[in-house]
Amino acid sequence: MIAAAITDNIVYVREPIRFDINAPVELAFAYGTGKRLETKYGPRVMYTTVGNGVLFAGPELAAEIAKASPRARTPVWITKQLRWVTEDGRRRQRIRWLVTETRPAIHEPGPNRKPGDSQAAAAATGLPETQLERFAREAAEVREMAARNIRARINLERRP
Repeated sequence: MIAAAITDNIVYVREPIRFDINAPVELAFAYGTGKRLETKYGPRVMYTTVGNGVLFAGPELAAEIAKASPRARTPVWITKQLRWVTEDGRRRQRIRWLVTETRPAIHEPGPNRKPGDSQAAAAATGLPETQLERFAREAAEVREMAARNIRARINLERRP
């Protein structure tokens, strides 16, 4: 969705805010509340940001923003996180939104650490594994398992 406003026959296009996984985004809303909309994607709340951007929030994100109750022109940090849940005996990824007034602590691996080394590093330093490190470790495990399966299939196909 792109928001556009027409004033004096001039069209002002506002760029929608996009979120990457586990990347906090600092925003300051121009108004304390958003405007409720009905779109083809379902109910949304449109928030205008100070930098002429626009945020279309779904029900989950809108509830988190309302819970944080940000004031106009006061910066807030919004983070889109993935979490694993078990439904019907299957593990699935679900999105979780964090809205805070201070920058969330998301630790990136250091220059000499690989994302998969987070458990060993946590044990060595005594610090708990962060969600980003856990997500990176689980993704590396899935990639490794997929590579093993592919190698096993290739070996089976080579046999006479």
